[in-house]
Amino acid sequence: MSTGIANARATLPVSNYRLLHRILSGAAILLCLFGAAESLRAIGRLLFASEPATGMDTLFQYPLWGVAHFLPGLLFMMLVPLQLWAGFRNRHRVFHRWSGRILVAMGVFLGVSGVAFPFFMPERVFSERVVMSAFFLLFLFFLSKAFAAARKRDFVRHREWMIRWFVIGLGITTQRVLLPIFIVAVGVTDAHSFWDIFVTATWLAAAIQMLIAEWWLSTTRRSGLEVKA
Repeated sequence: MSTGIANARATLPVSNYRLLHRILSGAAILLCLFGAAESLRAIGRLLFASEPATGMDTLFQYPLWGVAHFLPGLLFMMLVPLQLWAGFRNRHRVFHRWSGRILVAMGVFLGVSGVAFPFFMPERVFSERVVMSAFFLLFLFFLSKAFAAARKRDFVRHREWMIRWFVIGLGITTQRVLLPIFIVAVGVTDAHSFWDIFVTATWLAAAIQMLIAEWWLSTTRRSGLEVKA
């Protein structure tokens, strides 16, 4: 009887984890679709904008080389979910390896250009430069750890660092969701209040995503669940 009770206790959390993982996977896919749409919109504005930006939009008047950021961002949103989808990965090993190599190269462009943006765009405040630099340096660090683990054929660690890399990347799209909510809730009276909200939304989005990633990793380690996007 004690064995049966122990087994029941062991199996119940697994079913709960599976449900939560599916919900989070669905949310991640929606964020990826949103991020891909935002990347396409930014590329379109850079290449085909016929009128100069006005008002608050001037704060996000990206230089033309910003395509080197948004195009890798588009690939990130499209390819990383396929990398982490266990069923797809196991059926398409060659695609997984080659898309992984592409993602490493594109990830470097994405991270470096992300660090550079706050220092080349107009009217960026110090706090925004600090938080965005920290964000993209962390992004590059996770990518380097995932790449190093893959080179060592330590695929358990590779998977864990890839998940961290993925969710920190989703921090940007999460920030785009939080930002308008905060603006409506708090209100923007001037550029200073806008940057205060912008920076808060950025670090909070990254913190939320990292907490989710560590929870996901801890539950899959304990329950033996495979990650499925």
